[in-house]
Amino acid sequence: MALIDAFLGPLYFIILVVIAFLIRGVFTNKKNRKYFIPALVLKLIGATVFGLIYQFYYGGGDTFNYFNAAKVVMEAFGEDFSLGLKIYFLDAGDYTFDTVKYTYRTSFFRSGEEWFLSRMAVIAGFLSFGSFLASSYLFAFFAFLGTWKLYQAFLLIYPKLTFEFALAIFAIPSLVFWGSGLMKDTITLGALGFFTHASISFFSKKNGKIKNFIVVYFAVWVISGLKVYILFTFLPAMLIWVYLKLKGSINNPVLKFVSIPVLISLIVLFGYFAITNLAANSVKYNSVESVTHRIGGFHTDHGSRESGSTYSLGTIEYTPVGILKKAPESINVTLFRPYLWEVGSPVMLMTAFESLAFLLVTLFILVRSGPLKFVGKFFSNPEVILCIVFTLLLGYIVGFMSLNFGALARFKIPLLPFFAMALIIILKGERVKKPGKKKKKRIIAYAN
Repeated sequence: MALIDAFLGPLYFIILVVIAFLIRGVFTNKKNRKYFIPALVLKLIGATVFGLIYQFYYGGGDTFNYFNAAKVVMEAFGEDFSLGLKIYFLDAGDYTFDTVKYTYRTSFFRSGEEWFLSRMAVIAGFLSFGSFLASSYLFAFFAFLGTWKLYQAFLLIYPKLTFEFALAIFAIPSLVFWGSGLMKDTITLGALGFFTHASISFFSKKNGKIKNFIVVYFAVWVISGLKVYILFTFLPAMLIWVYLKLKGSINNPVLKFVSIPVLISLIVLFGYFAITNLAANSVKYNSVESVTHRIGGFHTDHGSRESGSTYSLGTIEYTPVGILKKAPESINVTLFRPYLWEVGSPVMLMTAFESLAFLLVTLFILVRSGPLKFVGKFFSNPEVILCIVFTLLLGYIVGFMSLNFGALARFKIPLLPFFAMALIIILKGERVKKPGKKKKKRIIAYAN
């Protein structure tokens, strides 16, 4: 961070809070309004701490590399607007004679995901007059709005869980820290929130379908450009939710019979694409076969900075069945590890306490409800199924592929609010009652 951040950082902090006050009436109601500003402030504080940790604890990292790549493009715009525009719309790795003097200055130009985010950082850089901290705040603001839409969607199904859902979506430490900085994780988290709300609204409301379709298209474009494996793990969960909501309207018995194997096939297909993409783009291998032979050597930039942060899943048979057998261990490491005795750094300690809290809450619910009742609540609730299926799919894939707790802490943040909300619904959720009916039946109302 530079001297300009000391001035523009606090200024943009205040400006974004003021903007939030001005738009609060559009995004809130009387019950949840009090959480709107505190949730944003937490995000902005998270972005501040994230930048400071990366500068003074890690001594640099990808967040600064993204911004430096953006500054290269901004410099090109300043010298020749048409050339800057050409560089901005270049595909990753597309070196040309007249642009190479700029594009060679950042290694992120060679990678599609990194270049995609760098171009988003260009927009934030121009809007913040070249301030890293202010740009980080703009990223955090986008994530905040996306997660607020996620909050709205679930809160309107369970209006009595206003406080509980606020904790699940806005107050989990990993979401505050890893989901607020100038990183891919922040943007994908926000886009996933927009995607969830718009998708559910599209299938549940008669009006606003064009608007919701546009939001879904935008969110899919963003997630695909940054971390498409998130999309491949979320779509099966959403397909199941859609099927459960619409199956009552399917009167043809043949269609009902065929729909189940088709749905299962789609889930398997999406899962295959998810693990292949994560292998190709995060591990930088080009096929599942090469991943299974070389997976033990995978380390990310963040993981290499944290000695002792690696973990092992034990002996792995590098066959489809052998890899599938590691699903329980992979999911466990994603949701409930690192254990306290595995902590190797102060940052990992935060993740360890968080994982311990999830483990204790999960065990408490299992003991209180009993395994059979727990399973019964799971299968009887489409929203719980949506959350748990996404949690298990993404948890398995990132737990199997990461191999270090530093990378895993970032990779798993999209599933954390869904997992937390599923536990809350199972523990405390009450179905909304239809007016004039004695029996509890679910009705769905969604925010625009």
